[in-house]
Amino acid sequence: MKGLQGILIAVALGIVAAVCNWFYITGHAKDFVKVSFVVVKSGTQIDVGDRFKKSHFEKVDIPENNLGHLETVAVRWSDLDTVVGQTSPRSFSGSEILLRYDLKTPPQRDVSELLGENEVLRWVPVDQRSFTPDHVNPGNLVRFVVPMFTAAKGARGNAPPKGSAAVPQSLRQSEEFGPFEVLTLGNRRGRKEILRSRGATTGQENLIGIRVASDGPSGKEAQRLFDALRLTGNSGVQIILLSAKTPPADATPADSSRNPD
Repeated sequence: MKGLQGILIAVALGIVAAVCNWFYITGHAKDFVKVSFVVVKSGTQIDVGDRFKKSHFEKVDIPENNLGHLETVAVRWSDLDTVVGQTSPRSFSGSEILLRYDLKTPPQRDVSELLGENEVLRWVPVDQRSFTPDHVNPGNLVRFVVPMFTAAKGARGNAPPKGSAAVPQSLRQSEEFGPFEVLTLGNRRGRKEILRSRGATTGQENLIGIRVASDGPSGKEAQRLFDALRLTGNSGVQIILLSAKTPPADATPADSSRNPD
């Protein structure tokens, strides 16, 4: 009889243990359910404009109960094929989780939207042999150097007509104009690597678009600049890149924060 009681007690304890184990497993089931996301492989470097390849990435598994908001912003491993072939809008280093936001590039605004109510955009042709476009970006401040020629002794006029070599010239002096804020370099309205990330190409970067306030100091300085350009036939103009700390021609203490980053 005592032996039967012992068996029944053992069976009952076994059932209780099984029920407790079932409740434990059910309560912690989410700890064992994992969601896979795309992460840049350790030791891999992806630069702006590079095309994403499968070999750039690996899978990382994260427990479901630890996801937080990650599921709404990160790229799932199952969506990797939609990423491959895209151009990278920024630089990535190893072990970074790929976010959906990283795959989006902001749409370019129309140039006219970058201008204030009393501002215009004017273009200055620069001697492409005299500067490196990679070091100049929209938002930079520049000065223009215009060579001022005079007719050689015995010749009439200050300069020959554009495209004509009939009247010899001699360099009298060079004059500087500015500063001006750069808005465009050819078709480029941002850093060159961002343009490449969109799959676009650059062109005519020696044609510098500058911001000019018609009712401010930059307007008067621009008028002087373009008067000089007309006299010289837009020939041999050079560019000087200024410090980011240099205030624009129209800056006042109230708007000095307009300096580029």
